[in-house]
Amino acid sequence: PWAGSVSKLWPVWMGVSVKDQPPDLARFILHHWCMGVQKFLIYDESTTSSSAVHQMAVRAQTMIPIHYERAPPKSQISKQVDAIKRAAAGGAQWVGGLDVDEYLHVPGADLPALLHSLPPHVGLASFKWEMFKPGQTYDVLSDGQRGSQNIHVKSFAHANRVQLREVDPHHKRLKKGYVQFLMGPNEVIPN
Repeated sequence: PWAGSVSKLWPVWMGVSVKDQPPDLARFILHHWCMGVQKFLIYDESTTSSSAVHQMAVRAQTMIPIHYERAPPKSQISKQVDAIKRAAAGGAQWVGGLDVDEYLHVPGADLPALLHSLPPHVGLASFKWEMFKPGQTYDVLSDGQRGSQNIHVKSFAHANRVQLREVDPHHKRLKKGYVQFLMGPNEVIPN
């Protein structure tokens, strides 16, 4: 179900790293937009056909808000920090960071409402994620599940509850008093 009806109440943005994957970008954007992500920040790290990615972003922008920029190779960590800064400045509460072949799968969940329902001391909501390799059909999305409950997760950071430090694409430093929450098993990870 489309979650766009509540996304304006609790804005959720996503920073997306893309590398030579223009055909997969539209599918990725539509998947996460249907979950309630309101705006996408596209960081093109090494696409050789940047004009194709840029044109796709512009075309999609008529329906979904997209910010596109070229990024230096291997700049994913700094661009995740940039996405958090932009989201905070743009009024978003939560911002996630994924590559274009990494998908969240939250069955039956409205992502903005789910994030909004978390206790106020949660600064990071971490999800298992799924790999969606180029050329796969959408019906096999769940066959490529990756991640674990305590090591490799994809997270949405509350824009005002994380430290703006480059750490690792899979981890964030939280401000004092906030915790990371594993979605699913509902476990808290100490800061």
